Amino acid sequence: MAPSTGGRSCVDPLENVDVLCVDDDPSSARLTQASLERRHHEFDVRIEHRAAAALERLETDRFDCVVSDYDMPEMNGLEFLQAVRDSFGEIPFILFTGKGSEEIASEAISAGVTDYLRKETGKHQYDVLANHVRNAVESNRRRRALERSRALFETTFDDPHRLIAVLDPDGTVRRANRRLSTFVGVETDDLVGHRYWELPWPRAFEAATPDLAEWLERATAGRRTTISFEYSSESGEPVTGEETTESLVTEHVFVEAVAQPVTIDGAVGALVVDVHDASAAVTWEREVELKDAAFDAAPVGMSITDPSLEDNPIVYVNDAFERLTGYSHEEILGRNCRFLQGEGTNPEPVAAMREAVDAEEPVAVELTNYRKDGTTFHNEVTIAPIRDADGTVTHFVGFQNDVTDRRTAYDRLERERDRLEEFASVLSHDLRNPLTAAMGYGELVREDCSSPFLDDLDEAHEQIEQLIDETLALARAGSVVGSLEPVSLSELAVDSWQTVDSGDGSLEVVDDEQFLADPGRSRQLFENLFRNSLEHGVDSDGQGDGPAVTVTVGPLGDGFFLEDDGPGIPPAERDRVFERGYTTSEEGIGLGLRIVEEIATGHGWTVAVLEGEDGGARFEITGVDRP
Repeated sequence: MAPSTGGRSCVDPLENVDVLCVDDDPSSARLTQASLERRHHEFDVRIEHRAAAALERLETDRFDCVVSDYDMPEMNGLEFLQAVRDSFGEIPFILFTGKGSEEIASEAISAGVTDYLRKETGKHQYDVLANHVRNAVESNRRRRALERSRALFETTFDDPHRLIAVLDPDGTVRRANRRLSTFVGVETDDLVGHRYWELPWPRAFEAATPDLAEWLERATAGRRTTISFEYSSESGEPVTGEETTESLVTEHVFVEAVAQPVTIDGAVGALVVDVHDASAAVTWEREVELKDAAFDAAPVGMSITDPSLEDNPIVYVNDAFERLTGYSHEEILGRNCRFLQGEGTNPEPVAAMREAVDAEEPVAVELTNYRKDGTTFHNEVTIAPIRDADGTVTHFVGFQNDVTDRRTAYDRLERERDRLEEFASVLSHDLRNPLTAAMGYGELVREDCSSPFLDDLDEAHEQIEQLIDETLALARAGSVVGSLEPVSLSELAVDSWQTVDSGDGSLEVVDDEQFLADPGRSRQLFENLFRNSLEHGVDSDGQGDGPAVTVTVGPLGDGFFLEDDGPGIPPAERDRVFERGYTTSEEGIGLGLRIVEEIATGHGWTVAVLEGEDGGARFEITGVDRP
């Protein structure tokens, strides 16, 4: 009997047997085909009438056995057999002929025929043929399986990173590989006959190794036995001194030793012992444990789906996902993530996720999901594909973050800003009407009489009008920034300059670059910065008879700057310029730069005040995104 190491047989069961019948007599060939297939359903018989055609058929199709006649034109059965052996090796070949003789049988056996049968009369001969075919195929499959096993064993046995030995049941070494011989410092042939546990193991290895005799005794009982231990070399240098040796030679490794019993005739006839470095496996297991712990400890919900399964179901969720949704993992696994959606779920982010998954691309959306108890939460979902070493997507990982509080606060802020803008609009309307009337009456009074107080009255009216305009602008500057679009720095600067009273002032744009901004809000920002430079762009006595101001605009690495050549802003005052009501002008009301800061903050930008090259004010706006 063949030796066994337990488990399923490596020999394929005879569920299908493909037979090539070669016979120049069509009626005889068809009778053989029909008899075999009708009485033995595992047989599938194909017919060729010429040996040359049969050789061509063997080149393209796989057959388990050839059944051939002897007396055929062009090439007889023995010549055909030799051609098959030369080209196709040890495929079973049965000579089934009606004109045989002892001489032909002897020649066939010498040529390597698998079996030889004389054609007889009656159906019984086909049952005999079937048995011979079945036995030949079974024997050939066992032989091939044994050759594969032997080749696999020899390849494994010669592995330079494993200490492998074949032992008798009592632990005596019957065969050892070169790696074991090198490790213990004894020639391979000299290891044979010694007890495995009595080999001259290095001292550090021997101290780390459990009782080898007891371990092998358990394997002798017929059970595959594994032990693991840590091993450190005494000097930290390779134990063997071989430069090409990589296994079991480093300063500290994790060792796994396996004793596999080999059963012969129902009893343990030998042991195969394999000692190898398991450090990579141990490291991998620890990495997996660490990642599992990180997944479970993560504060956001995490899930993994398998697109190879129908409907891309969830195959893993962490604890945070269960807490977030209220479902247990038993209720989650095997379902598609859409089970968290409901009537209030916006279809647009759902479609975005579906398109990204189909395109095997990452995506981030925010949508309304439903917990098990029916309550809703705003879910910030990020999905990314997981690829193997070949770049094939094997899974998708999803991150679910509950942003309900953030969304609620954002919505509340949006409503408050809407109310503020509405209040400012109503206020400006209610104030502007009586102000317009007062200014009209002032003009009528000026026509009827003259008074030095009329100029003061007009100035007061203008200040009230400016206060109304800038109060409304400040309220609107704090409102939600609209959609961002690519904006040209030079075009925005020129357009904004044309809307302010620039007088004798001049604008210089040193370079152009595009950035993302709300066009209306960014124009409002530039207008207020320009007004600030123009209103303060006189000499230090503030009389307005100094040189006209020049304002320069240009890009920065992550934003842009606006600089004037006016008197500048003293360092002690720069932290206060954005405060509401701060102004150094008798005519100003101190809201312009406050509006600038509100607009910048709404975009997520930062605005800073510095000193320009000519001593003027320089404003740098950073944190700006490019298209």
